[in-house]
Amino acid sequence: MNDVEKALFEKNQKNQMLKSMYYNRYLLVRYVTAIFFFTRALAKMLYPLKL
Repeated sequence: MNDVEKALFEKNQKNQMLKSMYYNRYLLVRYVTAIFFFTRALAKMLYPLKL
């Protein structure tokens, strides 16, 4: 593997790493938000008391 191929490989690897990081962050926010809203809805159904 020469220097040009090695640099291209490292660039592609870094690009893939960034895409993966952003996608994982998106999934984390998505599912944490869903859990928050569903637990609030469930709590309102189980405990309909107004304080």
